[in-house]
Amino acid sequence: MLSLWLYLVGAATACAYALGASMAWIPASPVLAAVSLTVASIFIFSAELCNRRAHAQAAGRASVPPAPLAQDDHSLVDGIDDIVFQTDTDATLTFLNRAWKDVTALDTRDCVGHSFFDFVHPDDQALNREQLLKVMQPGQETCRFETRLICRDGRQCWVDVRLKPRRGRRGGINGATGVMTDINSRKRAEDLLHARDRSLSTLLDHLPGMAFRCRNDRAWTMEFVSDGCFELTGYEAVDLLDHASYDQLIHPEDRTYVWDYVQSQLAGRNAFQLRYRIRTREGRERWVEERSRGVFAGNGTLLAIEGFISDISDQKQEEERVTRESLRDALTGLKTRALLGEFIAAAFEAESAAVRPFALLCLDIDNLARINERHGREIGDKLLRSVGERLTALCRAGAAVGRNRGDEFGILVHLGQPLPDGRLPALPDMGAFAGAGAGEEHVSAVVRAAAWAEAVAHLLDAPFDIDGAAISVGARIGIALSIDGSRDADAMFRDAGRAVCTAQWQIPDSAVRYAFAGTLSHRLAQVCRHAAGELPR
Repeated sequence: MLSLWLYLVGAATACAYALGASMAWIPASPVLAAVSLTVASIFIFSAELCNRRAHAQAAGRASVPPAPLAQDDHSLVDGIDDIVFQTDTDATLTFLNRAWKDVTALDTRDCVGHSFFDFVHPDDQALNREQLLKVMQPGQETCRFETRLICRDGRQCWVDVRLKPRRGRRGGINGATGVMTDINSRKRAEDLLHARDRSLSTLLDHLPGMAFRCRNDRAWTMEFVSDGCFELTGYEAVDLLDHASYDQLIHPEDRTYVWDYVQSQLAGRNAFQLRYRIRTREGRERWVEERSRGVFAGNGTLLAIEGFISDISDQKQEEERVTRESLRDALTGLKTRALLGEFIAAAFEAESAAVRPFALLCLDIDNLARINERHGREIGDKLLRSVGERLTALCRAGAAVGRNRGDEFGILVHLGQPLPDGRLPALPDMGAFAGAGAGEEHVSAVVRAAAWAEAVAHLLDAPFDIDGAAISVGARIGIALSIDGSRDADAMFRDAGRAVCTAQWQIPDSAVRYAFAGTLSHRLAQVCRHAAGELPR
């Protein structure tokens, strides 16, 4: 304002002399003209000096750093838990509130005037420079990022940084203002969670099988599978998730069973276990075992099925081998007592059991112990195999042969079948059985069972050629009939075994003796032998 007045006064002085001289108000004189011009020049020069001084003062005010916050503002900012800071365009800290010391244990007065990057982890400095330059760009409002501060004791502290540009009085950017929030606890929790996830993923990937999460649809659409799926199915995890339907991997004969069983277990919210077959990518068939359960929301909605599938093909083969071994005698290849017992149980359950009686003949080799002592255990084993081979011939005539243990064999005979020679034994005169308390059916069963005992005896009569040695055997046979009151296989084996111990009737021209287990059958057999003249009356 002063410079303007000086300009006006100088100009007015020069104009007044010129106007006065031209109007003859004042005398025209070179001296007066010089004086008026000199005075005008002085005023104009003074005005110029004032103008330059004002510009210099304005420029000086623009270069002065921003004024510090007022005392009341300091109190307000120091009460904030987050770090509040200011920087200039070179990232030099110009203000820090008290939270800086709480987080880093560094004194704020010692840190103000230092570069912000001096307190940033070296690995994060490039990120921080990039973000600071970004916020200084025209049109940029804010930016946000995470970084690590280096504390006084060397610790690293994670902070969430929010920056915005700080503008001067004329709108130019002269620094940045920001807030840093301590997120160290959150980062530790995230690290623990990631470590747990990595450990769990590593554990699942090394388990011999496939962990999975799937939807409850007919395709069993997979939402997650572990890397073990490749070894189990031949498919990579990404293939099984995006393309292949797990239902298509299940054996066609097992798909309906798997679906129905899983749905029944989910309906009761039960954990479940099932076995079924799958076909791998290469077409190989494998047995698998699945242990799973449904994942339900709080309102009962089924969200998914989670579980683990493992390959049990080797276990299944071993089970089948054990089953075969339990059903077949290792030495002779005959049925075991357990399998023969199943045949007997099936015969009891058959609808025709009441009208088609059957018999169990238990055969005990008498002199096997002496043969082992004289010729050796190996010869004895070969003899048992030869006995088994001869008895196996009876299977062609409707009999089932098995080995109980040691020197004992069992023969299940359906008495309606013909003998090995194709004939049926003739019934004796029923008049001889008057008063015996038995019908023709029981008499017929006793006669046919005795005929089978004789057929077995004739098989054993011929000596056995074992490694060039002719070995003869004697035997005893105990006979238990299904119509004698036995109701299961164990009872028949028990009754027939007792009859072996009491076998006293010699089969003609044979070294084999036999006896019936039931009291009535024993009496009927005795009558038959009297009628045939084999026993004196």
